[in-house]
Amino acid sequence: MSRKENKNSKRIALKSVFLTGSIKRMEDLRHHHPTYVVQSLGFNHSRYKEKLGKPETFTIEEIVSIAKLIEIDPQIITNIILSQLATNRRKRPSSK
Repeated sequence: MSRKENKNSKRIALKSVFLTGSIKRMEDLRHHHPTYVVQSLGFNHSRYKEKLGKPETFTIEEIVSIAKLIEIDPQIITNIILSQLATNRRKRPSSK
């Protein structure tokens, strides 16, 4: 398999996990070709992993870059992040 074919297969795999709904939280991406993503976008690997754990720290530009890389609508990623943040807020114990 050529390098170009390998990159294409990784892109297709990433696109698939988003479009099938397999990604419920951004940190689910940790196990889906992280090296491909960070190298393709010029991200720092440890910073990328940190952002996956705290997706509210992704910038709009980063969300758009990831979406362009895997050829999906950036709104898909944004919706996952917003859903995750809403879930996290509901799980927090009240301080009252």
